[in-house]
Amino acid sequence: MELCKNFYTYASIYSTVRWVYVKYSDAQKEATARYNKKTYDRIDIIVKKGQRQIIKDFAASQGKSLNRFVCDLIEAEMNKHKETE
Repeated sequence: MELCKNFYTYASIYSTVRWVYVKYSDAQKEATARYNKKTYDRIDIIVKKGQRQIIKDFAASQGKSLNRFVCDLIEAEMNKHKETE
């Protein structure tokens, strides 16, 4: 019974938390851009108008971001190719 009481107290405290947005400075933007350039490669994919949203919605239905969905498809195809060699 004590566990339930603590859970409800925690839930009521948690529900009162509000998000506070802090200004994103130019220095932070530049640092993030440098980090991303150093850490990641970028691949641009061109699709017909409207197709991006369809793919994005499908990825969301799978519980994935658009980027994660595309990366998973590429990785799966590459692994399938390795297995056939």
